[in-house]
Amino acid sequence: MSNIVYKATLAPIGTDRFQPTGFPDLGPALYRTPNGTHKCLVESEQSVANRLEKVCWDSTTNEVVDSLKGLPYVRVFKDGEYLTSSLTEALRMDSVYVRWTKFMSEVFFKQVTRKNYIQSLLQYDPNSLIHGCWLSSHLSGVCRTPRLLSGFVEATGVLEALSGGVKIDHINPSTEEGKKSDSGFGMVPHNRSDFVAEKIEAVFKIDMSLLKSFGFEQDVQDALLALCDWKIASFLDSSLRLRSRCDLEVVSGNTPKIDDDKIRSAMKVLGRFPVTVTEYGDQYKDTSKEERKKEEEAKKAAKKAEKEAKAAKKTSK
Repeated sequence: MSNIVYKATLAPIGTDRFQPTGFPDLGPALYRTPNGTHKCLVESEQSVANRLEKVCWDSTTNEVVDSLKGLPYVRVFKDGEYLTSSLTEALRMDSVYVRWTKFMSEVFFKQVTRKNYIQSLLQYDPNSLIHGCWLSSHLSGVCRTPRLLSGFVEATGVLEALSGGVKIDHINPSTEEGKKSDSGFGMVPHNRSDFVAEKIEAVFKIDMSLLKSFGFEQDVQDALLALCDWKIASFLDSSLRLRSRCDLEVVSGNTPKIDDDKIRSAMKVLGRFPVTVTEYGDQYKDTSKEERKKEEEAKKAAKKAEKEAKAAKKTSK
């Protein structure tokens, strides 16, 4: 088995309309399949990854949720106050707020090589194995691993549902000199573009080939799989209000359910390594990229000088 694939059929709550994700200079991601079916990306892989990570974190306490107590991650402080963590940063271990820490400077970057990179992520932040990680710092070349768990939400058979509205100004309905709509005055009409669809589906994929390539013992593989299943189940069990006009619910599907015993056992396996607490600061700035850039520039300058010397030698003859 190269992949485990889960699918869940979703539907808008109380309406047929939904607001898909949008991108700068593009708007909604609309496309057609070769047979002419109109489709729309409702939620991108990047956004779903963020949401699968969000269910792990309790923002009121700045701690992992109770079900994941014991999960290793890097917890960052600044001046004695909590700052961030590898679980909540977009780039995980490669976030500048994680890289510029005492732990990364004095421990991680000194012990990690291209050969033990995957094992080090398991020890310090298994979440980076699940959602992918890219580390170009301090090493010759790049250490990276793609997503073990990926997901997206797409709609099939889509049609545009146009509507509109108006921002009302009861005090100054007609703009006066110096009081224009760009300053917040007057009546401002606007249009709105939502969509309807024959079907909305959330799709999740676990790359089993990638998991096996990590070379972990079976209990570790099972623990990572359990964490993937827990993330999917927790995301689908949470509020699926992806945007103000995109409030969805699960109608059917073959997706996993939250299994407290299973995730508890997984945390015992992954929790063999502790949470790393460290301090962020400019004194821990990672200068490896600048150093490599200087080395590359020096090599280019040396090659250029050598080439010019050879050309001058030929000219003198």
